[in-house]
Amino acid sequence: MRSRLPTLWTRSYFVSTHGHTSDEIIQKYIEEQKGIWVGLTYKFRLYPKEEQEKRLLWTLDKCRFVYNQMLAWLNGQKKPNKYEMK
Repeated sequence: MRSRLPTLWTRSYFVSTHGHTSDEIIQKYIEEQKGIWVGLTYKFRLYPKEEQEKRLLWTLDKCRFVYNQMLAWLNGQKKPNKYEMK
């Protein structure tokens, strides 16, 4: 059972400790980095076993179902008319 699993990408950030560096130096470094975007990304390939793949597909299927149900519910909501509210 080999199928192509969808990829889930999210924006992330890096967290680390700074040891014996003063907070002023760290704050200065952060201020200097504002506005600089480094397009560094990592890709990971998963090779799940058959049972793991089944569980992943089951979980993704349930997430998709819940998302679609909530989307249908939200789309079915009556939008308030601001003129009726006055």
